[in-house]
Amino acid sequence: MLERLFNLVLAIVLLVGAGLKSYYLSVGDSGLNLHWSVGLLAAAAVVECIVGSGLLVARCGCLTRVSVFALFVVLSMFSFREVVQGRNVCGCFGAFAVSPVYVLIFDVSVIAGVLVFSAPLETFRHASVVRLCSLV
Repeated sequence: MLERLFNLVLAIVLLVGAGLKSYYLSVGDSGLNLHWSVGLLAAAAVVECIVGSGLLVARCGCLTRVSVFALFVVLSMFSFREVVQGRNVCGCFGAFAVSPVYVLIFDVSVIAGVLVFSAPLETFRHASVVRLCSLV
């Protein structure tokens, strides 16, 4: 039950983030310098939409967890870079201003949540992806 709630909240955050990035791209330059290229922003929106939709459908839980883990490792690296560079806005939610410190805390929390809800490490070492998917 708690895992399903975690997935639902995470899916909503990812889909809202993708929507806000898409909206920012559709209205053009609103004067906010997000330090992201247009291609990177569009790619992030597409990946977030796919992973968020996967969390809602959750047909293959292990692949979804792996993709969420990989996505949030990459997003946390971007957030960390923004924190180190001293930026006030990271652009993670398009033109909606959020401090990169809060986004980094959220990203690391999601990574920890994925690790908590994942199968034991022994399962990953000795099983194929197909077998992992059949466990979920």
